[in-house]
Amino acid sequence: MHSNKFVLVLLVLLLIFSSVNVFQNYLIGQRLLQIHEESKNKITQVSVAPGDAKEQTEQYTPDTFTVRGVIKKEKIPEELELGEDWYWVYFDEPYLLKNNASGWPQYVNKLQLVPPQDAAFYKIDDYLDSPVEIYGYNSWGYAESSVIQIISIAKL
Repeated sequence: MHSNKFVLVLLVLLLIFSSVNVFQNYLIGQRLLQIHEESKNKITQVSVAPGDAKEQTEQYTPDTFTVRGVIKKEKIPEELELGEDWYWVYFDEPYLLKNNASGWPQYVNKLQLVPPQDAAFYKIDDYLDSPVEIYGYNSWGYAESSVIQIISIAKL
């Protein structure tokens, strides 16, 4: 009789322990989902909310700069399989590119451009073959090449 009570108490304790363990795992899973959603929202806020100056500052402040030149659209070599066209800014005077794959500053006559994230506001084709001022930041392109991610463009 005592052994039946012992087994019953043991089963009840095991059931309680299992229930607590399942509940803890549920809470941990919920917290991980919450953390994932918060991080996803932060990324979305930074990249999608261009009207929020604070968010733009956090995203662009480290490497922003202004350059002047002429934007040209050129065909991408077919063997690269990267699409049809890419954009380049040709400088009037050589530009000192500090961040590049070589690890050493070097003067360049042109740099590839990545169109603005807000393509509805700045259509890069509207600025082709005219002197422009580009505000942007240095980023990486194909095969560790240095590119300029455009934030804004103005015709001169």
